[in-house]
Amino acid sequence: MSFNHIQTRYIHGALTNANQFASDLSWLGLLAFGSRNLIVVVHANTGQLIQTLSSHHAPVILVKWWHEVQPYSANVPYSLKLASADSTGMIYVWDVKDAQALTYFQVSSNPKQPLVHIEWMNQHEGCRDSLAVLTSSGILAVWNSGTGSCIWRRNVIDSAVSLEIDPFDYTRMLILGNDHLLLINDSTPYKQPQSLKQLYLRFLQQSYPSHNKQSIDIHISTEKPPKNEINTPHQNLLAVHFSKFHRNVILLLYRFSIVFLHLTGRQALSQITLDKGTSPFLKIVTCRQRDAVYGLHENSSLSFRLQQSYKNSRFNSETDNTVENHSNELLVASPNIRTNRSLSTHSIDERSTNNSVYSLSSEFYYELKCQADVMREVTRNARHVQLNLCLSTESRMVILYPEGKIQVWELTPKSLGIAGSSTLAIHQSIGPNPADITQAPKITQVNSLSSYIASEAELLTNDMYRDRCHIVTFRFSIVSYYEGLFHNPTCIRMGPAMTTKNKSVYKPLLAVGSHQGRVQIFNLYYHTPIRTFSVINCPVIGIQWTSMYSMLVYGHTEPALTGQVRNEISYLDLNSGESVTLRKGHLSEPDCPIESIKVSSLKQYFLVVFRDKPLEYWDLFTLTPIRILSAPNPITTAVEWAPANISSKMRAQHTQKKPGQGETYFQEVYLMSDIDGILYQIVAEGTTLREASRFSPETAMGVVTSISWKGDLIVIGDSDGNLSLWDTKTKKYKMLQTARGGIKQLRIGPGKGNFKLFILSHNWVEVKDIANNSELCGQLKQSFDACEWVNPDKLCMLNVSEGWIRISNLAFLQENDPSKKDQLTTPIFCPHLMRQAKPAFLLRTLLQHHPWLERYDATSFEDVGITSLSVKREVLASLLLIPDLYISMLNNAKLGVAERCCISSILYGDSNEHSFWLLALHYLREFSKQKKSSFNGDDQTDSELGLKPIKPRQLGSDLFVPERNALERITSSRECLFNPDNKSDTTETNYNTVFLDLPKLELSHDLLCDRSSYQLLALKWQDILEANRRTPLQTRECAGQLIQINEADRAVQLLLETDSNDPNYHVDSLRACLVATIRSSGASQSTIKLVATSLIANGHLEKGVELLCLIDKGLDACRYLQTYRKWYEAAHLAKSILNANECHEVFMRWGDHLTSPMANRQQGILVYLSIFEFQRVLEMLYAMRYFERAALLVEACLEFNVLDLAIPEVQSICEAIFLEYARVLFSLEYIIAAEYYSNKSGENGRKLLSEFRSKQEELDDTIVDTNTDESKFQI
Repeated sequence: MSFNHIQTRYIHGALTNANQFASDLSWLGLLAFGSRNLIVVVHANTGQLIQTLSSHHAPVILVKWWHEVQPYSANVPYSLKLASADSTGMIYVWDVKDAQALTYFQVSSNPKQPLVHIEWMNQHEGCRDSLAVLTSSGILAVWNSGTGSCIWRRNVIDSAVSLEIDPFDYTRMLILGNDHLLLINDSTPYKQPQSLKQLYLRFLQQSYPSHNKQSIDIHISTEKPPKNEINTPHQNLLAVHFSKFHRNVILLLYRFSIVFLHLTGRQALSQITLDKGTSPFLKIVTCRQRDAVYGLHENSSLSFRLQQSYKNSRFNSETDNTVENHSNELLVASPNIRTNRSLSTHSIDERSTNNSVYSLSSEFYYELKCQADVMREVTRNARHVQLNLCLSTESRMVILYPEGKIQVWELTPKSLGIAGSSTLAIHQSIGPNPADITQAPKITQVNSLSSYIASEAELLTNDMYRDRCHIVTFRFSIVSYYEGLFHNPTCIRMGPAMTTKNKSVYKPLLAVGSHQGRVQIFNLYYHTPIRTFSVINCPVIGIQWTSMYSMLVYGHTEPALTGQVRNEISYLDLNSGESVTLRKGHLSEPDCPIESIKVSSLKQYFLVVFRDKPLEYWDLFTLTPIRILSAPNPITTAVEWAPANISSKMRAQHTQKKPGQGETYFQEVYLMSDIDGILYQIVAEGTTLREASRFSPETAMGVVTSISWKGDLIVIGDSDGNLSLWDTKTKKYKMLQTARGGIKQLRIGPGKGNFKLFILSHNWVEVKDIANNSELCGQLKQSFDACEWVNPDKLCMLNVSEGWIRISNLAFLQENDPSKKDQLTTPIFCPHLMRQAKPAFLLRTLLQHHPWLERYDATSFEDVGITSLSVKREVLASLLLIPDLYISMLNNAKLGVAERCCISSILYGDSNEHSFWLLALHYLREFSKQKKSSFNGDDQTDSELGLKPIKPRQLGSDLFVPERNALERITSSRECLFNPDNKSDTTETNYNTVFLDLPKLELSHDLLCDRSSYQLLALKWQDILEANRRTPLQTRECAGQLIQINEADRAVQLLLETDSNDPNYHVDSLRACLVATIRSSGASQSTIKLVATSLIANGHLEKGVELLCLIDKGLDACRYLQTYRKWYEAAHLAKSILNANECHEVFMRWGDHLTSPMANRQQGILVYLSIFEFQRVLEMLYAMRYFERAALLVEACLEFNVLDLAIPEVQSICEAIFLEYARVLFSLEYIIAAEYYSNKSGENGRKLLSEFRSKQEELDDTIVDTNTDESKFQI
């Protein structure tokens, strides 16, 4: 490997308190965090440095990754865009791949009003560059990050602590203030918000009967508490978070508890309380794939809690408290049990049997399932900075430490199918034998949370699924580790330069010493540490390399009042890690501090220079002192050995045998100066030191501080900033004035003929070419503590106060080079780092679908028809980086195009693409299932049913059998889907098993779930809210919701519970009579409808909707809600009570609203998918110019036979989509694919193909004519 090109970059060190909230993890697994004034980007899963960004002049306090919302194409390539803010209110927007600042703008110049949150608002239509910014003074603003201009600004709250955006509705924001919460319901980048609601957290002032034994006396009020109410739940509140799994649920984080609140119900649902003595919470993160919460505690421990929707009726809580030990791990049965042992993993064990009976629980509680303590030696005297959850898997946590270290923890199952180990159901353990059940493939991320834990939607709707779920325990384990520079670096030293002799073994190694006596070895080609050694017991003040793999490390303790210290010198062997301590007899004796150590050029001797006494002369071979000079000898201030080429000339002339050995000493020369500025040339030969010459300097020179000697040129710097140049060959002397103050260090660069010199002063670094009249190559006004040559065109500079190392070119202009994939220790598949968009686009096209080939094969693309050799080479190189697991999944994707698109979206880290294809795949299979069940009889063939099986070339006879330890988590029991009885696939009917066995979408999809799951979800939430109600107002709201979902009996019961002393007792009694009467008599429906209409017209929308629902006019109620722009309420009501056709009408109108201008067309497309409007989805994708996604969706629809090409409108849109996609492929010079889609585009496609071929012929003729003219010219 060639190490000639080393990128300019920073090596970061420790973090400051200002950086404690500056971290964000992208869907790709890239962690961006602030380290003082730097921004560091690390690939967390492999622990590799990707990029550093440096333009801030103050500590970075916030960073935020840009989320991709547009489909990827060759014209809109993937980008690694990042926003960062510092303590002065300056915001930068970065292109991480190219290390360039795209824009920057000043938000707040008042240091007393720092920024508390930044958030991208690119989910809104036409606002890809909108950035929301909140200051501590409560000013909310939206900026156009592309132009650096402010769109709008408004003071929304007196003082702000944090901001949260609702993951279910991007127009809702929740701001945490000092004494209340502020809910914004209409936040958009276009205009200032108008719907602001202040929410106050209050304790119940009077005792109300509790309907739940775990109820909490906290509720949300819109009324400001009186001044005499001092004790409020808002005190000691650390943070507020939206639940990613449940709509309208927020989490209040306290040090010793987590409280779950329902926003619309304005009541507390549950509480997680830590035991006394348990380490407090520091941060929590909620999950979207499953209803779970991760917690980070102050004592470095992680915890995992899962919401329990089902309870085991055979065992009560008293029988579950069992503690067992397995393989030196503590299994804890109750979340209240705490151990003081320093163990790595704790798991929760509960008894269960296969005969357990589960029932739906109205209790909303979270149970501790796993806890892990971080190793004590890693976190001694450390405080956690941030916890980030991997968005794609949600089973990996990235912990960032103040020292700049990163640990990646993964939650994994410890045992599968073990009865009595836990209450968690997982997919791959269904049934005692996986072959006993037919289960559809699960499209999910590798080792994700959804691949471990059973879907709540399935548990709600599928009794067979619930009964056959097995149980599993979990454990935390470290899967990746990364560290930067030491917390207190003290010195740096570059390894031996590359020569013709060591070229084959050369590595650009940099040694860094620390205040703790440790030495860190960096490979500067990768900018990552490769080894760490604990060498001496005091701060390291210097390092000297003795060979490619050994060095001398020295340091001393802090000086005492007398100025004496305890010195230490150690010889370190990098290969074995062995260190040998020198001067053992002087370790405990006070001594003068060591200033430096200089190793001779031929690696025979080294000199130990002290501050106030003469130097010592040592033998490097035996590591023993040769001569210890006495007091009459001069005290050395600077010393330098003659270069190797001068010492080599003396080998043949002067040699001396070592005493008692056969080794040979070669004569070497060093130059030293004393405190008077006198220079001595000393000849060292064996045990002899003799003075060859002495030179008194000019009177203008000060104390010599540094000497550099290369070839015939000697450069001397002094404490007054003077630079003396001596040419030993021509005997010429020259003095230069730097006017930069005292010179700390100077050195001539490596390489033959290279006489560039760096000069390190107190506040300056300069590079001059002293062979070219001292021409200035570059200068930088900044304070550095040490400087080293990396290679002839790069410098390495240490800033101890800032705690980082900068690798720079000689002009000091470009601080960071663009990221390159080849400069990573472990190659990773990351299309975002590709230098061109075309190879990344073509590779994804080939991974998703290539029907123009004879058979699908993701293992080799040698003959795929890519004409450009450079593009083809990069495509094949990237293909080799794809993990084998994904290749196997792609080759065995039984569901065709849609499944491969899901897998490729995970590979490409495209969350928007993954959400689309996951939903499309589900409803394509649901449509096929409903179409199958609509026919009478089960003995019809597939052709009669209209189902189109996947071609045999995609399934074949080589059915995929996943490996148990890897693929089974993703494609569990997949081989049973197509051959559950272990019979050969001889008929096409087996293929359709894939389409009909349909797992449910998880409930976190909310309104996009199917009707049956959502109706059960609505009933479950109604039970929870009813069980946790504490006030009459909450009871009335529950009754109103029950009326809307046709639960009249329960509503009447709640209304009759009103106390007679309550002011609403009379009204509630009348409402109970009304509800009960209407159900028994429908003669007054017209009157009730008239009253409902009047109520709605006069502003009582909710009451009018209740009346309409009472008389079974749910569709009219939904229409009124939509008229008043209550789109979510209308969709919720429609999916809860309406039939399929009426629900389709409501959702169709909602989709039309979302796909209108200035709305949210991406969300509208998902709504259309949920009601099987595939043609409308294709029309929208075509209108939005998402031609690739549209073409692939057409292919998937044709595989599932959900489109009828005999309909002219359907055929027209499909041909138009294929035509535009063919144009895209022609522009990418992918001819074979473009020809395939041109032939499927009808007459227009044939015209396009003809035009292309004619242009290609003209181009070929032009090339031939040019070659002919060149031949004639040569003749």
